[in-house]
Amino acid sequence: MAQDLGSILKKGPRWMQQALSSSKEQHIIQNLIHQYLPESFHEHITVEYIRSGVVSIWIDQQMWLSRFHYEKTTLLQQLRKNPKSAHIVAIDARIHPGSFKRTVKISPEVSKTPMNLSLEHQDMIKSMISTSNGPLKENLQKLLGTVKRLTKK
Repeated sequence: MAQDLGSILKKGPRWMQQALSSSKEQHIIQNLIHQYLPESFHEHITVEYIRSGVVSIWIDQQMWLSRFHYEKTTLLQQLRKNPKSAHIVAIDARIHPGSFKRTVKISPEVSKTPMNLSLEHQDMIKSMISTSNGPLKENLQKLLGTVKRLTKK
């Protein structure tokens, strides 16, 4: 179910910190997976989420899922050797057609509404911007652009 930005922000700073932390972990694991898998996989595979040490991965076609099954055991071993991903215990890979072409559209009213973010949350977003690229980086920069004023907490 889609949520608008306003309802997400009403959940408070702790929820936002958890969401940013989870997103950062996904980004790290995604980069490690790209590092360990052949380059031909990169555009066909993405980390959906990480829960209880299980990485859930979307793969866009059956052919790539079949190829992934041959790489899965070695990938898991490599992830477990890396301190950043040593907590990973399993990989769940599924087909999710079209998962890479979806975009989230924010209504004009929400995107122009100024908001307050703590300095800590702004720093988290800036950190994510520095390690991101493409549409994610652009959208995070737009998000920071809507900050009305700096707040301490």
